[in-house]
Amino acid sequence: MDFEEALYYIENSKYGHSKDLGILKKVLALFDIKGTDFKIIQIAGTNGKGTVGTFLSCFIGSTNKTVGHFISPHIEDYRERFKVNNKLVSKDEFVDIVNYIKSKLDEETKSKLNYFEISLVIALIIFKRNNLEYIILETGIGGRNDITNIFSANELAIITTIDYDHVNTLGNNLEEITKHKAGIIKNNSKVVSFKHSFNIDKIIREEAEFLNSSLYFLEQSDIHVLSVSLNGSEFEYLNHRFKTLMIGEHQIFNILLAFKAFLLLNLDYRIEKISKIISRTRFEGRMEKINSYPKIYIDGAHNSEGLEVLNSNVKKIGIKNYILVLGSMNDKNIFENLQKLIDNSKEIIFTRIDYERAIDPLEMSKLLNLKNKKYKIISNIEDVKKYILKELDKDDTVLITGSLYLVGEFKLMFK
Repeated sequence: MDFEEALYYIENSKYGHSKDLGILKKVLALFDIKGTDFKIIQIAGTNGKGTVGTFLSCFIGSTNKTVGHFISPHIEDYRERFKVNNKLVSKDEFVDIVNYIKSKLDEETKSKLNYFEISLVIALIIFKRNNLEYIILETGIGGRNDITNIFSANELAIITTIDYDHVNTLGNNLEEITKHKAGIIKNNSKVVSFKHSFNIDKIIREEAEFLNSSLYFLEQSDIHVLSVSLNGSEFEYLNHRFKTLMIGEHQIFNILLAFKAFLLLNLDYRIEKISKIISRTRFEGRMEKINSYPKIYIDGAHNSEGLEVLNSNVKKIGIKNYILVLGSMNDKNIFENLQKLIDNSKEIIFTRIDYERAIDPLEMSKLLNLKNKKYKIISNIEDVKKYILKELDKDDTVLITGSLYLVGEFKLMFK
């Protein structure tokens, strides 16, 4: 089996999310994987999980502790889903793991695992083989019933933002959604969270109290934002000054949530190392520049809150008269906040993601108010690239958003 064959073995799994964890529990037992094998950190939230997890993983690594990071989805390479000490595993190691799984897992059982479950199994086997002390698990949908919540204990639960997403699964109001997110809180552990509205924080607080867990909030009053631009941001926290390449004020809060979580682990650290990590680390696909002439920015905003944040950053940073490239899944209720980005653009290009759940670009265009707006339907992403490079001026600015899968495809094309 080579790398492409190993990928096919994984990608030939069914899609969707399981409510019954029975099959997954049997598979983990088959590979002798237990929650006690690791010190588990779980992250739930609508947005920000990837940035928080990436920075936290780097912070832990700076103390010479070993750490694994399970994330989804990936941007360019499937192996992004399970980093070991902040690095991709080699293709040879990945193939070896898949061969090992295939040798022990009969086809009937494998057919019952969905794509997300088989990805988690691969991650946990890799983490165990590498004898990692800490592992960071990011939820797929919600938290309480998510497959990453399969273990009965954790060291730390992290809750990022809470907004409307996956409403068919999590509920039609923020209180119901919060109860799912707060489901990652475990007995006698620690919890760190952003501050939300009073009602939302009350639910998180009650869950923590019920489970005898200590709850800590990131206090916005401790954060002083000094500057935000397309070159990054500067800010102060706990009497320390930091710089980051990450673009947007929201990324400052994501970084500091990761830092506060790191402090709760009580590991020995040097603030100089932390500062260097903050200044150098980037989480790809979030307000990332991938081309200079014309300037092209990608942002994987794929839900209402993510697009609201993107719209706010575009205004604060001063990006104007941009060409907007849009592609999305068919199950996303994002059109209100897409409209705000459209209103501030000078041209829109609707395209289609190479994914079975993608919305047709023509259908997408009909769901938005395009009055007096110049727009095009270019279904093929390769043709969008040709249009950008051949028809636009070198001084133009392009903003590509609507889906992580979309920005991943463009990132690969422009690499």
